[in-house]
Amino acid sequence: MLKLNVNNETSRLLAVVLGTAKSNGSTPKLEECYDPKSRQNVLNNTYPTEINMINEMNQFEQVLLKYKVDIRRPKTINNYNCIAFFPKCSNSYSTRGIFRTFSFI
Repeated sequence: MLKLNVNNETSRLLAVVLGTAKSNGSTPKLEECYDPKSRQNVLNNTYPTEINMINEMNQFEQVLLKYKVDIRRPKTINNYNCIAFFPKCSNSYSTRGIFRTFSFI
């Protein structure tokens, strides 16, 4: 369990672990959905395509770069949902443990 030490929720964002949508796998079955939004999209047949997710992640990355945020990206694990976002703000939690958990590009 990651211990959070959030002192200020409006501090400047310093670093993030930004996942990847590359080789995300196929649309999950309803029973494989672990979050409400994915479940809703599967039920409505609106689950995003891999290319749409990649484009959205790349656009988000460009915004983060504009504000000089340090971005760490995990290596792609084939056919595996690796979309994740772990922020690190000034006066916030340490991401040293997270960075050791992921294998980065």
